[in-house]
Amino acid sequence: MNIMSHEIPYVGSLKRKIDARGDIVEVVYDENILRILGEKRRIALEILKGLRECGFEGYAYGSIARGDVSFDSDVDIVILSLVSLNILGACIERRWRIYRGEIVMATPTRTPALYLYLDPEDMVVVTKHLGRPSRAEYEFYLFGGLVGLEQIVSGKRVPGVNKRLRLIVPTNRGHIERPVIGYEAEVARILGISLETVIERVRVLKRRDQLGRTGVYFKIEFPGDKPVEEVIRDICKGSGAIRRVLAENSLC
Repeated sequence: MNIMSHEIPYVGSLKRKIDARGDIVEVVYDENILRILGEKRRIALEILKGLRECGFEGYAYGSIARGDVSFDSDVDIVILSLVSLNILGACIERRWRIYRGEIVMATPTRTPALYLYLDPEDMVVVTKHLGRPSRAEYEFYLFGGLVGLEQIVSGKRVPGVNKRLRLIVPTNRGHIERPVIGYEAEVARILGISLETVIERVRVLKRRDQLGRTGVYFKIEFPGDKPVEEVIRDICKGSGAIRRVLAENSLC
């Protein structure tokens, strides 16, 4: 590995191409990035507190868990436990407006996921799997970085891999960026996940980098004022893998 540790101010970037460099870089956050991180974490904290008041445990994942945010970073929240969809919808709508929703099944073997977008620019989203996530699906969130309410409150950040396939390891001043490609086993050890998950995520992100956004097996969009249960009833009138999975989870 070509180790070239040095400090640079972090201002965020719109660039999302994979970075296969082998060097290690220390990134120091300036006041602007700390302000953006604080604002996005405050939004996440408000949502996580609201969900807990309803008995739901949520988590923030991705850049706001790691800390390497930019002005266009999403606020991603996920609920990993089995919860009532109608109660979840009512809980969210007590405080926030649901602008639109999606149900997506990436492949016939993946668990379908519900996405509820809480702002008109799709930058704040609550995700709920329509069934119990598999180990690989759970480790997907650990791969990108996952924190709970208490960690947000305490200001804790965790390691995770960004879309450029760089491992982000938080420091007091910012973070250390390390390569992932060629170091998959070490990344798996640092993140506490399986090597298979790291290899799969590297494969998917490299393919997406080459081809652009890849397709999914099933996707349906619906307006935010349409009940999720009604959307699911419509899906259940059809056939295929998604109906089977929904039926297995007593949703059809």
